[in-house]
Amino acid sequence: MLKKLFQGVIVTIGVFLLLYQLVFFTREATMVIAWLNSGSIGLQVRATTPPENPTDTLWAISDVDTTAFPFDIYPVVGDILLAAIPEEGDTLSPNQFSTTIHPQHKSYTLILERNGTTIPVSATARTREFIDVGSTVAVEVLRVLIAISYLLVGMWAFYKRPDSGGVRALALFSFGMSAFMITGVQAMGGLYAAYDIPFDQYLRIPLTMLTVCFGGFWLNLQFYFPRPFRIIRKHPLLGHLVIYSPQIAAAVYSTVGWLQDKPMPGLLFTATIATQMVLGFTILVIRRIRTETPLERRQITLVLYGSGFGLGILFLLILFNLAFPALSDMVPGPVMLFLINFIFLALLLSPLSFAYAFGRYRLMEVEGQLRRGTRNALISSVLLVILVLIVYGVSETLLHTLSVESRTATMFVTLVLALGFIPAHRFSRTQIERRLYPERNRLKELVNDFLRSTASMPDRATLWLRLEDQLRTAMGINSVIPILRHETGDDMTLAHGEQVPFSVNDSVCQFIERTKRPLLVDEMLAAGKVDVNPETRLWLRKNDIALLLPMTVQSKLTGLLGICFEGGREDMAAEDLNMLASLVTQVGLQSENLRLLEENFDKKRLEEQLHMARKVQERFLPRELPDTPGLEVFAQCQFSLEVAGDYYDVIDLPGNRTLMAVGDVSGKGAGAAMIMANMQAALRTLTGLDIDLSDVVARVNDMIWRNTDPEQYITFFVAIFNPENSTLTYVNAGHNPPMIIHADRSVTLLETGGPILGAIPEMPYQASQEIMQAGDLMVTYTDGVTEAMNELDVEFGEERLLELILGNRTSDLSGLVQLIHQRVSAFTNSKGQFADDFTLLLARKK
Repeated sequence: MLKKLFQGVIVTIGVFLLLYQLVFFTREATMVIAWLNSGSIGLQVRATTPPENPTDTLWAISDVDTTAFPFDIYPVVGDILLAAIPEEGDTLSPNQFSTTIHPQHKSYTLILERNGTTIPVSATARTREFIDVGSTVAVEVLRVLIAISYLLVGMWAFYKRPDSGGVRALALFSFGMSAFMITGVQAMGGLYAAYDIPFDQYLRIPLTMLTVCFGGFWLNLQFYFPRPFRIIRKHPLLGHLVIYSPQIAAAVYSTVGWLQDKPMPGLLFTATIATQMVLGFTILVIRRIRTETPLERRQITLVLYGSGFGLGILFLLILFNLAFPALSDMVPGPVMLFLINFIFLALLLSPLSFAYAFGRYRLMEVEGQLRRGTRNALISSVLLVILVLIVYGVSETLLHTLSVESRTATMFVTLVLALGFIPAHRFSRTQIERRLYPERNRLKELVNDFLRSTASMPDRATLWLRLEDQLRTAMGINSVIPILRHETGDDMTLAHGEQVPFSVNDSVCQFIERTKRPLLVDEMLAAGKVDVNPETRLWLRKNDIALLLPMTVQSKLTGLLGICFEGGREDMAAEDLNMLASLVTQVGLQSENLRLLEENFDKKRLEEQLHMARKVQERFLPRELPDTPGLEVFAQCQFSLEVAGDYYDVIDLPGNRTLMAVGDVSGKGAGAAMIMANMQAALRTLTGLDIDLSDVVARVNDMIWRNTDPEQYITFFVAIFNPENSTLTYVNAGHNPPMIIHADRSVTLLETGGPILGAIPEMPYQASQEIMQAGDLMVTYTDGVTEAMNELDVEFGEERLLELILGNRTSDLSGLVQLIHQRVSAFTNSKGQFADDFTLLLARKK
């Protein structure tokens, strides 16, 4: 009965918060609109009490933006505001002036007292600056997102498992944080509101109670997460009395203080909550050290990374404001807004981390993203602070030391520093990772060495043995179990042919093929997202398989790679998981290549070998192009022999970006095709390692140079299109320069890059960028198009190709490719069978 009553209370709180937030944030939206439409005077006024007359109130200037005042006379910090006279002549008191909305462009005469002298100053309400508008609106938007995210996570968790004590604790903590974002955060004054909420002073009582208790809710949650403490299981009433004893004591203290007209000090109240938060994090850390299972360790680690950073700096800021109000007032408004936005961004991760932790799926992957995001945020924040301090120091030096009042010099310095921000950020991140994680760099080197050696492996048995040996050395992995799809059916077998309880059509394989992500076995079994049959479950446990990695070729699942940890190791780092996910793409492609070679060794005729190789190579080329946001893309490759040395690829990258590549291997036939296949595999692997495009091309060049004969080389072009800013970043390695046809019929050739691949080792390549406008058409081709000859040994040539495209620039891309194919065929009288491979890739900006 008591449990049902408690569940009803939680539901009531959630519904109340949901309804109140709808009304409250609608009111906040009206405040933001009114604030945006109002003007800014360029100063802040704070009420003070003079020591010699405690009953009097003085309104002192606490902050001044001198650029807001058009004349040489302007307020300074410490001036006393006596009155403000608007242009229509009605005198406003300091209190009225500070609580009045100032329309844009409205003028005032401020009467100030400075050192006993009365000074009139002219002031005009100007349009708010972009940085103030952006920071303030960001605070409001993040505040809404955080409050709603916490509320929805709490309601979702309670809906899923209402009988769980841990879930109930999570719901209460989420409701408490949601309430805190309403009662504890205020971005602007209530004078901007279009309406007042009826009975708001009474409706805020439960919100305040939730805010007061959310430190206890946090501590309560740690007694349940990820497993309940013994005291909670055996003595729940006693355990909860201990947890909420500070709130009980605060309630008694507040009641007595209210009767005696002595309110509870805000610092003591905040310190109580902060103490409970610290205790909660301490319990998390201890449980992280002592936990016995990798799954629980991942759950706790995810919550520590997702919640610890944001909640920690939030309470440090609150304690600083309460303990040192004078210092807090000295912090400039833009700096404080930036700090609040940074804290809110960190806080936004907290409800998401709890949602994943309780869902028990993708924990390591999300943890790795949180770690990288936290490191990048810290580096960005430090660099931004340094940038602001340098700009501030330069402006002060120019203004006060050199008496330079023009802002041109300051703007120039700011522009130079801003241009260096991204290189400085990249350099700082690289140096920090090298110093903090030297073993990760060694791991990358070992993986790259393995990738370079795959081209020389004679068969798949050697591939698996070397892979296992390399992973045992680099990662401490005990064994690798390849589970391969049977060539003639949907069943799967081990590398030596033993049958396993896997099939392409079963739930595990379907789930992995759909998500295309590594799958930790303990998470899969605990989360219940995959229906694992008892036979498969038993086989996984019997073979100690901890991780399943998908091997795919052109989005088709060709097998699984089972990873078994060493006896003394229970888990791996998130970065190791990402490294394995990138590595397995190359392994799957090379396994497919070696499978073809093994079939060739079965004494098939050469024609049958080439026919099979053609099929595999065609599978390497995209059958269906992926989604290309911002672009229309169409490509065609026609082989001149059974297999080709031409290659194109279209790969979707994180952030809605699209990679497009075209290459041409010297020579023709099977040798060129194998080099092409290895280059494609290397490209797909390296693009998953989060390195610059120029570095990707340089590494591919080194791999080709090490693993091919001197007379073999590749011309190569690769580009990445980013739809957010319409930029095309490209590298041209000795390839026929692609063309961008603009709307005004002008042509840009994409030539920047470096020499052909495989000719010179350790060659640096240069990337360049172009902005693509709507309707711009990029045409990429191999020499089989322009160097096609007629019976007089005359080439079709770039000029004919350009003329043909200009005349049909707006045509459908597939139709344009077909038209080019027909014209080249007619020119050479070849009836569609060309002497060289024929490849075209067209991309038009939408």
